Amino acid sequence: MDESIFKAKDRHRPSWRHLMPPLLICVLQGVFFLRDTNTVTASWVSGTLLLLSGMSLLLMRRSQTTVGTDGITINWGMGRGRTHPWDQIQWIDIRETRTNSGTVHTARTTLTSGRHRALPALSHTNPYPLPDFDTDVQRVINQ
Repeated sequence: MDESIFKAKDRHRPSWRHLMPPLLICVLQGVFFLRDTNTVTASWVSGTLLLLSGMSLLLMRRSQTTVGTDGITINWGMGRGRTHPWDQIQWIDIRETRTNSGTVHTARTTLTSGRHRALPALSHTNPYPLPDFDTDVQRVINQ
């Protein structure tokens, strides 16, 4: 059986349209804290917000799903990820969620314990469309 790897970094390319809101929030937060407190507090708050935004962007880009002979390995950006063996996977389906930015389609597994696990890098959204979403999900199901 061939191993398939789906990486989020191939899909999620941040643009200025996506980076401007967090940067604007940092600037506004810094201005309001600077007005009400001192410079050190404003710097710490803005720096922490920028650090958290950068870390979430890094984790998002490092997340991936690997489908192989052992099962499905889900990695959300930290560590090696967790492998769910094929005998623990009950079925694979697509969850449709409506949001303010449109409809989100996410592939997910249901384990024999009844828990659901979303598969990172296998989702289709308006900001980050995945043209081969149905084909990729079918590849996972076929394996």
